[in-house]
Amino acid sequence: MSTTDTTDDSIRLAFVCVQNAGRSQMATAFAERERDRRGLVDPVEILTGGTRPADGVHEAVIAVMDEVGVDLTDRTPREITPDDLRSCDTVATMGCSTLELGDVDSRRRSRLGARGPGRSRSRGSP
Repeated sequence: MSTTDTTDDSIRLAFVCVQNAGRSQMATAFAERERDRRGLVDPVEILTGGTRPADGVHEAVIAVMDEVGVDLTDRTPREITPDDLRSCDTVATMGCSTLELGDVDSRRRSRLGARGPGRSRSRGSP
């Protein structure tokens, strides 16, 4: 369980990528929408951040999320700290530079294989 001052029934999740301007912002928005839909706002806290945050969320990401009814215009990429990560029950990473996360318990880390914006599939990729 997390090391934060939360109740025993609470869950803290983090979605992390390099710039916190695409994949992790999208994952966070979808997770927040599902959390809210299920009425789990109090027991589920969702963090997002990057190892090298960008200045803003990618315009293409904002546009695509708008198409599915999710507004990301007010989001700002932020750096994820080791303390943030240690406080989480589960950390979902998206990108190779998230290996810079240091001593996060690997049992609580899950790597999601999502390509960054603008990256095409290479030959032979599924």
